[in-house]
Amino acid sequence: MPENNPQAIEFLRTRRSHPAMLLKPPVPNRAQLTAILESGARTPDHGKLEPWRFIVLERSAMPRLAALLLDATISSTTFLASYSEP
Repeated sequence: MPENNPQAIEFLRTRRSHPAMLLKPPVPNRAQLTAILESGARTPDHGKLEPWRFIVLERSAMPRLAALLLDATISSTTFLASYSEP
C-alpha cells in the first residue's frame, strides 16, 4: 500500500463538481489541459473501458459543431415526422 498522502486525501475529500452552466473563463491553456487529461486518463477504471480517448474542441470549432448539430437535429426531426408505424 502506498504511503498516506494527507494533501491528496484532503483534496479528494473536499473537491466538488460544478454544473457546466457555472463554469466561466479563464479556461485552461493547452499545457494545463494536457496535464488534466493525462491525470484523468490514469484514474481507476474498474469497468476496464480503457484506453481513454478525449476529444478537445477549441473555440474556433464551436460554430462548425453547432451547425452540424443543428443539421443532425433537423434531419432526425424530419425523419421522425415522416415515420409511421407499420
